[in-house]
Amino acid sequence: MGDLSAIRGLLSRVPQIGTVNVPVLYPILANPTTVTAGTSDWGLGAWAQVVSSGTIGAATLTAVYWRRQSNAIIEHQLEIGQGAAGSESVVWRVPTYRGLDNVNFRTYLSVPCQPPRSVDANARLAARLASSTQGDTMTVKL
Repeated sequence: MGDLSAIRGLLSRVPQIGTVNVPVLYPILANPTTVTAGTSDWGLGAWAQVVSSGTIGAATLTAVYWRRQSNAIIEHQLEIGQGAAGSESVVWRVPTYRGLDNVNFRTYLSVPCQPPRSVDANARLAARLASSTQGDTMTVKL
């Protein structure tokens, strides 16, 4: 094998950006969390826990994965928050999007979090939903 010092020299000049982590979806190996819109059009529903406190270290949200539960064409806004139940603070508002009305379209869609949002170590993460039609539901993974 040849001299690797030249390659090592080049690699030593590459900026280090930290440890590469494998993305994890929460809840892990479990059904997604169901969130329900409020009881009036564009009313926010209650927070629904997605990740319990003490489950993750400091983390970065990079995407939310959602699935519509109804078939009507509806506009939505999903909020992701952190904190104890009853005192959540919003860390990300997923842009409003139009749901699809195709009965056979039941796949998860990914919405990238740009820029990624940091969440506190051991934080409880929750989601809540508002929609143009009261009481609409979706399932969520982070």
